[in-house]
Amino acid sequence: MTYFDNATNWTSYLEAANTMTDGLLVYSLMVVVFLVLFMSTLVFGKWRALTYSSFVSIVLGAFLNTAGLLDYWVLVLNGIFLVVGVFMMMQSKRTVGD
Repeated sequence: MTYFDNATNWTSYLEAANTMTDGLLVYSLMVVVFLVLFMSTLVFGKWRALTYSSFVSIVLGAFLNTAGLLDYWVLVLNGIFLVVGVFMMMQSKRTVGD
């Protein structure tokens, strides 16, 4: 546990833990947050669940990206999920209201 000796804030803790897991900690954190939010909000509809979980994942990913722990392609992938979710949610509202 000598990796955590000089860790004084959350960023240094996450950097040390991410180094110990060869960079997989942050990616697995993003996947777990996305899947837990998606599965727990699935009762409200799959497109709302996809939109909500991708939006929260983008916010979390932006914080991790500013700390230098996450690559941009994860944010872009979550952005694509967000756009697809919003588009499909808008399409489903149009067909229900007609």
